[in-house]
Amino acid sequence: MNREFVTADSHEMLEQALATMRAAKCRSVPVLHDGKLVGLLTMDHVGELLMIHTALQQAQRTAKLAQHN
Repeated sequence: MNREFVTADSHEMLEQALATMRAAKCRSVPVLHDGKLVGLLTMDHVGELLMIHTALQQAQRTAKLAQHN
């Protein structure tokens, strides 16, 4: 068990949290808000977010194409 670990702040951008994770070679980091634990950021969560974002963009493009036809 590791007693020393990096954390992410709830105010920081996702890109910064990912950079912190990469630098520490971690697949997950606790997320703190004003020093209190509020969540856990994992690479799996980031992957899910990217898949949802891509799907929403694709749906918007499809809707725009349908409007023009």
